[in-house]
Amino acid sequence: MKQLYRHLFIFFLFVITGLHANAKILADSTTSDSTNLAAKIHALHEKVTSEGRLTTSFKETDLANLPIGIVKDIGGKRYIIAIDKARFTPQGAFFDAYISLPVPFSKKPLAFKAQNVAFQPGGLAKSGMMRLTLASKHERDISSKIKLVLPAEGERNFIEWDCNGFKSVNLKGEFEFSKDMLISDDPKKDKVTATFEVNTGDPGSIITAVSITPFQVKTLKGFSFEVQEAIVDYSDIANPTSIRFPKDYEDDPQLALLWQGFYLKKLSVTLPEELLTKNGRAKIQAENLIIDKAGVSGTFSAINIFNSETGTLDGWPLSVTDLSVTLLKDKLAGAGFKGELTLPIFNNPMGYEALIYNENKETNYLFSVQTGKSFKAPILGADIELDSSSFIKISKIDGRFRPEAILNGKASVKSGGVNFKELHFRKLHLATVKPYVRSGIWSLVGEKQEVAEFPVSIHNIVVQHNQQIMKLSADVSLSLMNKEDKGFGAKTRVSVFGEIEEEIIQVGEETVTEQKWVYGGTNIDDINIKVNGGCYKLEGTLSLFDKDQVYGSGFRGQIKATFNPGPMIEVTAQFGSVNKMRYWYTDGKVSLPKPIGTGFGIYGFGGGMYYHMAMQKFDQVTLSDAPVSGNHSLQVGKTQSGVVFVPDASVSLGFRATVMLGTIPSPKPFNGDATFEMAFNSSGGLRYVGFTGQGYFLTELKERNIEKAPMYADLMMLYDFDNKTFHATLDTYVNAYGLVKGIHERGLAGSAVIHFSPDEWYIHIGTPDQRIGLEFVGLVKVGSYFMVGTNIPGMPAPPSQVSEILGDMDLDFMRDENALGSGTGFAFGTAMQIGTGKLKFLMFYGEFEAGLGFDIMLKNYGNAQCAGRSGPIGMNGWYASGQAWAYVMGRIGIRVNMKFIKGEFDILRIGAAAVLQAKLPNPVYMQGVVGGEFSILGGLVKGKCRFKMTIGEECEILGVSETTGIKVISDVSPTDGERDVSVFTTPQVAFTMSIGKAYEILDQENEYKSYRVKLDYFKVKQNGQPIDGEIVWNDSKDVALFKSYEILPPNRPIVAEVKVLWEEKVNGSWKPLGGSGSQEYETESREFKTGAAPKNIPEENVAYSYPVKGQFNFHKNEHNRSYVTLKSGQAYLFNGSDDQGVKWKYLARLYSIHASQVVDVPVAYSSFSGKAGGEVSWTVPQELQPGTVYNVRILKVPAEDKALDSNVNFGADNVYSEDDNSVEVAKAKIEGTLALADDFVLYETYFRTSKYNTFAEKLTAASAEQSIAVFIEGWNLVKLGYSFDSDEILDHSEIYGWKEAKPLVQLEATTGNDWYKKHIYPHLYQHYPPDNEIIISDWKSTDRPQGIPPLRAMNIFQYNRELKVGENEVVGSAVPGTVYFTYDLEYFTYRDYHELTNKAINKYLDGPHTEPVGIRKLLKTNYTNLLSNQDYGFKIMYVLPGGKVTTTRNYNIKF
Repeated sequence: MKQLYRHLFIFFLFVITGLHANAKILADSTTSDSTNLAAKIHALHEKVTSEGRLTTSFKETDLANLPIGIVKDIGGKRYIIAIDKARFTPQGAFFDAYISLPVPFSKKPLAFKAQNVAFQPGGLAKSGMMRLTLASKHERDISSKIKLVLPAEGERNFIEWDCNGFKSVNLKGEFEFSKDMLISDDPKKDKVTATFEVNTGDPGSIITAVSITPFQVKTLKGFSFEVQEAIVDYSDIANPTSIRFPKDYEDDPQLALLWQGFYLKKLSVTLPEELLTKNGRAKIQAENLIIDKAGVSGTFSAINIFNSETGTLDGWPLSVTDLSVTLLKDKLAGAGFKGELTLPIFNNPMGYEALIYNENKETNYLFSVQTGKSFKAPILGADIELDSSSFIKISKIDGRFRPEAILNGKASVKSGGVNFKELHFRKLHLATVKPYVRSGIWSLVGEKQEVAEFPVSIHNIVVQHNQQIMKLSADVSLSLMNKEDKGFGAKTRVSVFGEIEEEIIQVGEETVTEQKWVYGGTNIDDINIKVNGGCYKLEGTLSLFDKDQVYGSGFRGQIKATFNPGPMIEVTAQFGSVNKMRYWYTDGKVSLPKPIGTGFGIYGFGGGMYYHMAMQKFDQVTLSDAPVSGNHSLQVGKTQSGVVFVPDASVSLGFRATVMLGTIPSPKPFNGDATFEMAFNSSGGLRYVGFTGQGYFLTELKERNIEKAPMYADLMMLYDFDNKTFHATLDTYVNAYGLVKGIHERGLAGSAVIHFSPDEWYIHIGTPDQRIGLEFVGLVKVGSYFMVGTNIPGMPAPPSQVSEILGDMDLDFMRDENALGSGTGFAFGTAMQIGTGKLKFLMFYGEFEAGLGFDIMLKNYGNAQCAGRSGPIGMNGWYASGQAWAYVMGRIGIRVNMKFIKGEFDILRIGAAAVLQAKLPNPVYMQGVVGGEFSILGGLVKGKCRFKMTIGEECEILGVSETTGIKVISDVSPTDGERDVSVFTTPQVAFTMSIGKAYEILDQENEYKSYRVKLDYFKVKQNGQPIDGEIVWNDSKDVALFKSYEILPPNRPIVAEVKVLWEEKVNGSWKPLGGSGSQEYETESREFKTGAAPKNIPEENVAYSYPVKGQFNFHKNEHNRSYVTLKSGQAYLFNGSDDQGVKWKYLARLYSIHASQVVDVPVAYSSFSGKAGGEVSWTVPQELQPGTVYNVRILKVPAEDKALDSNVNFGADNVYSEDDNSVEVAKAKIEGTLALADDFVLYETYFRTSKYNTFAEKLTAASAEQSIAVFIEGWNLVKLGYSFDSDEILDHSEIYGWKEAKPLVQLEATTGNDWYKKHIYPHLYQHYPPDNEIIISDWKSTDRPQGIPPLRAMNIFQYNRELKVGENEVVGSAVPGTVYFTYDLEYFTYRDYHELTNKAINKYLDGPHTEPVGIRKLLKTNYTNLLSNQDYGFKIMYVLPGGKVTTTRNYNIKF
């Protein structure tokens, strides 16, 4: 049967072939001319359509009716596969197939062909689908500005079909855009193209992705567009689901026919060269632009594009804070930007707005700068007010902005003591190229001008400017006294100047000069003063001082004063103003040509006057350090005679008269000054009377100098009438050619003070702390003191050398008595010390010292009483004490300077000391100690001895013991009686010593014993019941916090109680001090009242959260729970019901305005067991969209809705009933009260989801990974690094952490490399610390975050490290960039090595210590630098707040 069909089929073919040939239908349809082929395909399509030669399924019988079309309707359109020219050959039976394919983007259809298609009686020879390929290269003009190009590539441009007709089409090609619309921004391409490939079963509805090459819009030249995501839409029935049409575009009638074109969903826009920054061209992100036959349309905008630190307008700082561009059908419908522009003359910016427009086929800009406000001009120290007539012109020249400023306004110059007001200027022309200041007219309008707070009159003012300097100069006359005092004046010239500094910076391929206009200074020429006051004349020059804390601003200098009658005198003068009070003084001396007198006489006179000033008390003298603009050596406030004056409004006028005295005929043996002074108060009464004197021995009159005079004395006596006080001081300085000199600074031998006032009196001729003494030849020092009166300080302790020789014995035998304070009595003492200093001979050195002294004191201790005795101490409180001491010590050694050992090593050290101390009478107590020590060969042979003797009974003053005076509890907070204390407060106690630490204290027997303080309790109570909580200590254990598990009870009285106990170490164990029954203790308590508890979770109570507040990259699948961790628990917020019976439930509501999405998730609250705090947590919802900003609210919502009548019982009362009749009255009773609850917001946070579900996904997507090595200059070290590019760089919380949470992304070096395993770890850290004293503490703290070993010495860097979501942000786009990781282990280990090695050398090479193994390795090993040809590994970890590690990825740095 099969053979019969085969023969019939062959016969049928011959017949059909003959018929077809005879009919000559399209006999030349298979011509090789591809140009004609497409036309003939379209003609064939027209023939089978017009003649109705159509079928829906091709069969063998259809071969009799060739040509024939297989028709299929798709989406309302008809697609026909035309079959033509069947033929039979020895190789088989074949026919040709064609299609004229209509497409929506072209009026002309596309021609596809399939020749020599094999077939058989059952159908096509091949099973399944066949292909028709594009007949030729097709170019179609979609519009006047867009062309489609489809290459004749059979593999990519084809149609699949079968016997039932069309199945699908695959198209690959590109759209070309006319240069009249888009300009290529790719130097390798002449035109802008959009390539695509699509496979669809509906050719009439093509929507597919396209890749568009970088371009510029012809009407917006300079702006470069780079498309990241675009879609071409040539569909008659739909648009892309996410398309957003530009504003006002919907009004176009073409949308009624369904829009077709290119939808640019995501792209970046690079700003033009004119807005080039120091970091290159700024780039912003854009969305939702369209390109169609009408052109380019859409709006893109951005904020905070660049700041004035990186932006520059030809050298002037420029920021762009807002930019918006709207294109509508290839035209600029609105474009501009704004920001701030800073003129270099000002230090504060001015706002501007710029309009972008197209003119003559170029992009141009029109700037409008807001000039009408106040500015600071530091170059002149001026406040500037610009007129509205000021303007800034910004031109575009050669593709570059060139700004110029024309300014009008007024200035107030206030700097360096100058205060010029109403300084007007016009046409001040500033530019960015030299000359920077091109013109300007200046004038002074105001009348009230000041220099150094003195009123001045301006005679001439000039403002000079050139390429580098701007200078304001004026001739002024000053008024130096108040107007009511009939003052006098002076003349000078004042200049305020500044410099224009230049810095050449690189901006793109060009260099730009940045200007920095800086204040240079204020110059006030010498002030010429000429005054005629009748009985006096003043003439001379003054110099400026400014902004002194005591003296304010003013002038001082040298002036010639002539008194009538009298000679001319050289004087020091000072005129000043402070706190709006003017003052002055003059002070000087005149030497007589010949002395007056015989043997001893007068060499000259001096005197002075002052106004609103007072002589400073000698015991309060503090000389000013105010700078003086001239070359005068005298300090501000100090007179010619050395006396210091200070401003004093209570003093009106004062006078001084001085006599210069000396020996005759030569004043060298002795000369001096004696001065009498009187000052009057503002009411005319006498303020004070004083006498001062200075005496110089072995000094010429012209060579007076305190530091050079062999002997100098300074006396001051003052009686203050207001305070009825007499005070006198005498200072004596000795420096006899270095042989004999005073023992204090600058040769001060000592000071004496006499003081009498209504409250106290005392005479101090030296004190124990500053004795009167001399030093002889640098070897012997002798010092003494004598004190009597009501202010007698405590008995001094013997020198430290005595205590050291006696085994660091505490020799302060008067500690208890001294603790009672100063008192009335007298005291005196003397001490002498002899010391050679260090003597050197060859490599040997020696040093010897000896000393002896005594102190005696008789003092009234009032009612102080000894334990076990009645009555006051001593004789009615008067108690005498004294001590005598002596010591001798010395050493001999050798200096070593070898390669491995350097230093000084003692060969012999010896010392001996003795001390005798006594207190008497009632009771009498004496103590004597003799001791010594020796050390030979650096301690190889050493020893010490001490002999102690006591006589009598030492007074144990009541209330004084070993711990008396030692207050352990320093403070407790909150303070006692404090109200409205926050419920989150952590009560705190501060101690004066570390709790639990042992201390060595001298006991009653002068023996050292170990004591410690123990915390008995730190309790916080309410109503007598302890509140649950924990005690947290600081590192030194001298501060403790009480952290309650939950918040403190609100609106309640709270008591904080602290008790500490003293313990002493007895036979190696700690025992209560004073015995178990009467143990020494100390307590403190504070009572305070708390305020109300908050109805939400305040930010101050949040320890950390996940997501972190403001987190920019939240990976929703990194962890399945979100949480907010609290410092103090707030369980009361999460109760299931309240006092009114309302039931509550708790939700986390996540909502995104941008995504129009709301997700509710149940919330759970849990308290921490055994510690403070709590946690609110919820499941991370999987509905979260990537790259979306979410706000989160933790809500308290009613668990059930209540009807308005839910608490009403309805019923009826039967008021009448008889037979079958009854009457009922309805009733309703309200049970209790009805509580209808609203939602409560307990906490709010916000974050942005990452485009990646996990951090691991982000790491996997990174590209351009590379190793980095940088040489650290000057250290011979290498900083390694690693980097990769990411389309979503890290955010702030990942780099820095948040609150108590560490960074989410953490780095740690791995230890698999040979450098670390074989060199660094075994030599440095394997035995760390090598001993308890040798630790890393100098250059880095022991608790450093890098760790020991420093495996965490790694850091993260990227261009933007501050990525956060703002509180009100709705949309946040991912920020691409490069992430760098630095590997700093070599630097840290190098510093560790040198610190540990230096400490080991100092300890173990200078003594007979046994070296531990760690020390031996340190001293015998040199530091090893990083080894080359190694992989230095590290791991990147994602660590959730709280410490849970969720992702770890290992990397290797190749070096």
